[in-house]
Amino acid sequence: MNENGICVIQSPPCVFCQRKDDCPEKYGEKKTYNEHNITLHYYCLLMSSGIWQRGEEDEGIYGFLVEDIRKEVSRAKRMTCTVCKKKGASIGCVKSRCKRSYHFPCGVERECIFQFTGNFGSYCWDHRPVQNSSTVRHPESSPCTVCLEFVEHLPSYSVLQSPCCKTAWFHRHCLQ
Repeated sequence: MNENGICVIQSPPCVFCQRKDDCPEKYGEKKTYNEHNITLHYYCLLMSSGIWQRGEEDEGIYGFLVEDIRKEVSRAKRMTCTVCKKKGASIGCVKSRCKRSYHFPCGVERECIFQFTGNFGSYCWDHRPVQNSSTVRHPESSPCTVCLEFVEHLPSYSVLQSPCCKTAWFHRHCLQ
């Protein structure tokens, strides 16, 4: 109960990142599955390194079998996040010999790259791919093709140049 006498229901934390945040734009939909006693962010589940979707879309949780989710949570409890230093880091950098593990929100904060396709790989801040800037001269800024706010023509973590149409520039958050 808060200071005004109003009951505030706290959502349980995500089984992967242990955060209570409910920010679908950043972490994907957060849902509680009472029948399985599991609360998770969709992206925390999707990007976890030791789990694969073995069921159909309507089986388990988004096609991930509940027993596999529990095994992945157990595996992650042994892993320490290189960002926040807490246990439960379920995501690892895919670069060979890189030992970095992190929670999805910690990876977002450190500007890791998450690939939402194929094997759903993740790259830490030291190994993330860097976009090569075109050598063709362009104006110094132009509107983001999605939100129409101006964006500087400097490829970085937050700014991307279209690989096919070199005159189109985007904010990363507009594309995700």
